[in-house]
Amino acid sequence: MWGIIAAFVLGIIISAVGVVPYHFYRHLDKVLTAILLVLLFGMGLNIGLDENITGNIFNLGKTAFLISAASVLGSVLVAWYFGKWIYGEKK
Repeated sequence: MWGIIAAFVLGIIISAVGVVPYHFYRHLDKVLTAILLVLLFGMGLNIGLDENITGNIFNLGKTAFLISAASVLGSVLVAWYFGKWIYGEKK
C-alpha cells in the first residue's frame, strides 16, 4: 500500500519539477492505456485460475451487479446533492 502511495507522490513531484520531457507527455495516454490493458489481462488470468471464483461465477455475478448498481446510484445521488449544494438551484 505504501509503495503505491509513494509511486503516486513521486510522480506528482517529478511532474511538478519538470524533469520529464514534453514529448513523453504527448504519448502518456497511450502508455497508460497499454499498462492498464496489461494489468486487466493479469487480473483476468488470476481470476480465471481461481477455482473458488470460477465455480461460483453466477452467484458472484449477481452480487457484483447489485454492488456496482448500488455504487453507481449512490455516486449519482451524492454528485447531484453536492451539485445543488455548491452551485445552488437555478431559477
